[in-house]
Amino acid sequence: MIGWWTFDDKFGHDYSPNTNPMINVLKSGPAMNSQGSSLICDGESYGLIPHSSSYDVNELSVVFWVFLTQDSTGDWRSIFHKGSTSQELTPTVLLWPKERRLHVRASTQFSWNEGLDSVAILRLRRWYMITIVGSGQLLQLYLNGLLDSQVILRGPLKFNRGDIYIGKDPWHSGFKGYFDDLRLYNKPLHEKDLLPLALPAVPITFVSGVMLGCQLCNYDLALSACLDNFHMCSLEELYAGAFEMARSMGWFRFTAEVWTRNTDDQDTTTSDEMQDPDLFKLGLCCRDY
Repeated sequence: MIGWWTFDDKFGHDYSPNTNPMINVLKSGPAMNSQGSSLICDGESYGLIPHSSSYDVNELSVVFWVFLTQDSTGDWRSIFHKGSTSQELTPTVLLWPKERRLHVRASTQFSWNEGLDSVAILRLRRWYMITIVGSGQLLQLYLNGLLDSQVILRGPLKFNRGDIYIGKDPWHSGFKGYFDDLRLYNKPLHEKDLLPLALPAVPITFVSGVMLGCQLCNYDLALSACLDNFHMCSLEELYAGAFEMARSMGWFRFTAEVWTRNTDDQDTTTSDEMQDPDLFKLGLCCRDY
């Protein structure tokens, strides 16, 4: 760990061995876990953490919690930005102008502006743990400890020596809400590392037992979308926690209908539905046990 700001104190202290405090500390708000405090982001001010030589890395993981209190405004809004100019982006997290999707950007040796967008849409007044992982040409976004999206960039990541801006940056509008528990690592983190940190945000019954297969697909595609050690969820598994996980992760973006796997006890999908290539639903995958 090369940086850890809990924001539980009024000084923006860095509790990592690097001890690099925030120099422009925002006002305190309610904490993610109801203990301590967070930063209040008012859309006008930003917190600033100066660059440190400890951040001169070849790979990086950024973990933080965010809570939105304002809907889309029509403008790009900055949540997190590291860089000294608008063209230094590694990494940057923005909100889309007209929906609460994340727009993750990074600079590479090919282009100053590459990245990805979240599958999930963030709900208002709910805590989310956001993780950005960058290594080589791979950029990943995890939401609440689960992989949301990833991309192979056209060139290797280009890290910078710019400061870290929280809640707003000099080139974009800011967001309104709360920001908490920022952590920096000089290594790529994986799901097994992140899920223990994300426990407050996900249903405990399905903390590692469900994944998004596809958001809008026919039955055959939903079946093939599940990775090894996963299968299409049955109706019983959906009610056991998968529905709640999908709701908390914002996966019901295009439809509220979900494909279900038939079991010995219950047939929930007809053969006509299975064979219809133009019938599209959400595909959820449950872990094999």
